[in-house]
Amino acid sequence: MYPVDPANGYQVRARDLEFLGYSREQLEWWHGRTAPNGLTPGQFREFRSSLLDALRSDDVPAESVEVFLKGSSVSFFANKRKTLPTPAELADQPVARARLEQWLGDDADRPRSRLFDAMHRLGLEPPSDVDLVISSDEMVRRARERFEADPTRGPDDYLHPKYRFVRKSLINETFPSIADWTDRWQAMLGREVTPAVFGLRDEQLEPPDIDQAVRWKIVGPQALAMNSMGSGPVVESSYEDRLRITPPELPVPAENPRLRNNQQRGIDRALLRFLDSEVSLSADAYRVLGQRVADVRQAFVEDPGFAANENRLLGQGSCFYGTAIQPVAGRGLDVDVLLELPYRPDWNPQRYLVEAERALNESRTCAGAAQRQSRNVRIDFPGEVHVDVVPMVKLPSGERAIVNFDEDAFQPVDPVGIAEWIDQQDSRAGGSLRPAVRLLKYANAMEGKLPLAPIALTIQLGEQIKQSGLAQRGITDDLRRLTDGLCAATADPERKPRIDDPSRPDVNFDHRWKADDYQRFRVGIREYNDRLVAALRTDPDGTRADVWVPVFGKDFATYLNEPVVDSELQLSAAKAFGGSAPAARAVEPGAQASRWRSAGSSGAGERGRE
Repeated sequence: MYPVDPANGYQVRARDLEFLGYSREQLEWWHGRTAPNGLTPGQFREFRSSLLDALRSDDVPAESVEVFLKGSSVSFFANKRKTLPTPAELADQPVARARLEQWLGDDADRPRSRLFDAMHRLGLEPPSDVDLVISSDEMVRRARERFEADPTRGPDDYLHPKYRFVRKSLINETFPSIADWTDRWQAMLGREVTPAVFGLRDEQLEPPDIDQAVRWKIVGPQALAMNSMGSGPVVESSYEDRLRITPPELPVPAENPRLRNNQQRGIDRALLRFLDSEVSLSADAYRVLGQRVADVRQAFVEDPGFAANENRLLGQGSCFYGTAIQPVAGRGLDVDVLLELPYRPDWNPQRYLVEAERALNESRTCAGAAQRQSRNVRIDFPGEVHVDVVPMVKLPSGERAIVNFDEDAFQPVDPVGIAEWIDQQDSRAGGSLRPAVRLLKYANAMEGKLPLAPIALTIQLGEQIKQSGLAQRGITDDLRRLTDGLCAATADPERKPRIDDPSRPDVNFDHRWKADDYQRFRVGIREYNDRLVAALRTDPDGTRADVWVPVFGKDFATYLNEPVVDSELQLSAAKAFGGSAPAARAVEPGAQASRWRSAGSSGAGERGRE
């Protein structure tokens, strides 16, 4: 699976991935051709489908085009002419030289070619490009005709003099939707997207390029399938597809690849390690929840009243938005799923919840564990694992709605609009939104000073990004800017900011923020922001545990690679938490995951429901 440098046979190692800020999961995406370097699988699907949309908008028939990805985004290494600099060649670049030596040391076994993003990590170049070859006689012909029809143009050929692709300025003039598509994806990915147009059969063909023989075909006959390695038709995907549950697998939103690339300081990398190990919900927890969701679906499949339905499930809430956190203070794992049901003219709205509760309680997989609530049926499994089933009905109008039992009424919903909006804001922030949500939820779970429903918190933070964006200087600085924004948004003690559902302007979450909780949040977010600002001012590189423990808690000290001195840290924490140190975590780092592995269906996790 690990790529090999074609110049000298060097095989990529774990140290290289760490330097590049790449996880093993991202390497697996690349190896399985699920996504090239620089994109997540979800982004890659949208990248391809939106490219087809742009071609159609420019009246370019899809059957007249073949598109390939080439370069280091798919080969992992740049062509052999671009070599990795040596320490001697970086004599006048002390920062880059120090980073190179920290990465490779004096090991003679090192890559000769440049790895994807390596020059960026050394601080020498922008992030690596995503290179495309678009082969189309139709596009070449139309660009040439436009060139020849303009008498003001100079004598230069319409093709690049060396590489023989159509000049990019001419492509932008002739195919404005492709130009817009390129600009949009460059902004979204934070790296250059460089399409080069060549002929396909009759027009000028692309010259052989031996050094970049590795290519992924993404449009045209025998293009890569959308979700896996191999050939197959190009199929468009949607956010609904991404939320679709096929038990026992739960769809988990992929991390924005720009997140790891943006972390240049030690404090940012330490915070990512802390998130990975202590804060973010683990893969084992997702597996446990997936097994329980499978039990729930099986109950409906086997029930005579529901067996004729498709009983399809969609995910909603923190687990599917990428904002779920590890267990704190003994709370249980909780997941929300939408159960798609057909409209029944002989049922009033309440009946859908009543029948769902009955089917679950009479089943062999959930017997006696279900309890109806206002909008869902809650199933309590052993080991503090809970599944909330929300019936979602397709009304005769075509609109989807959930049930409000108390009012015996349908409530229209957009089950995927909020997920798409969160993904958009996270992308705008270079991947910092989801980690920021998790960190503030973790702080509230530890201290109880930031009482706000998770979905409302996510929307509030997303609005900060939508209104002002982020400089993307690192996750710690991004967190500070977001908490600055929350302080400004809650400046008025008498007036809460509105929390509108970004997917439905007629719906809001104001009822999820009670007056007393708002006052506590105002105080808590200012205390948190003050501690964060002070820590960044005192120790911006993240070397002192005594400075950062008051912000992120005692467990964070481990990730700064400093010894934990209990008395010193407890004193520091006590000052931050109002005179007494916070209660110690009931489970040591990593123990929750091992508990789930050993106990199977038991576990603990985030309880707060969306």
